[in-house]
Amino acid sequence: MKKALIIVLISTAFYACKDENKELKTAENLYNSAKQYKDLNTTKVALNQMLLIDSTNIEYKDSLARLYMRGGNVEGGLKLAEQVDLAGKADSKLVEMIGIAHQQMGNIEKSEKVFDRLLSETKDYKYLYQKMVIQYEKGNMIEFDSLSNIILTQVETDSVMAKTTIEFPGPVSGVSQQVPLKAATLLVVGKNAYDREQNLKKAVDYYVKSVQAFDQFEMARYFLSEIERMQMSAGRR
Repeated sequence: MKKALIIVLISTAFYACKDENKELKTAENLYNSAKQYKDLNTTKVALNQMLLIDSTNIEYKDSLARLYMRGGNVEGGLKLAEQVDLAGKADSKLVEMIGIAHQQMGNIEKSEKVFDRLLSETKDYKYLYQKMVIQYEKGNMIEFDSLSNIILTQVETDSVMAKTTIEFPGPVSGVSQQVPLKAATLLVVGKNAYDREQNLKKAVDYYVKSVQAFDQFEMARYFLSEIERMQMSAGRR
């Protein structure tokens, strides 16, 4: 009787495992098909199904974290990304996404620690720029001035820094641009002058310098056109 019970239990476990493998294969096929046709919603559904079957799979969590954050589900993506990072499997791009997610959610101190770590590990100057932006967001003008001055001084002699680019959205075209670090920093200094210092002349000067540094800089040109529009509107009153 006992032997028969053991055989039944082994058989049950075998068929359960077989069914689970079949379900995983089906979900993986759905995932690969959705990726091929760039169907992001179905891709996310398939990854969730795969994680339900294999909840410890780091690759699934990594992929789903990126999809969530790129699709606007910052909180969900962040939770998964931090699990990947805790397992020691996050590459620098995913860690960067963790930092940006914390920044978007207002977790400025956590974001700053992430970018400190990235700057230390990669020596990539875009993370020095991100640290400067965080100081602007915190309203720490002493540190902001210090970092912006470091960038604008060093970029004149450091060829690696001069070639570093920052991704900016196109406010008119909707197309992202890769903007040289110097132009991006000049823009943020202008934005700080406009928002924090209430110094319109300084803001305009730096926006103009930003365009001079990168003629195709859509965001800088947009800020200048908005200021011009507001001035013209005020002049009609």
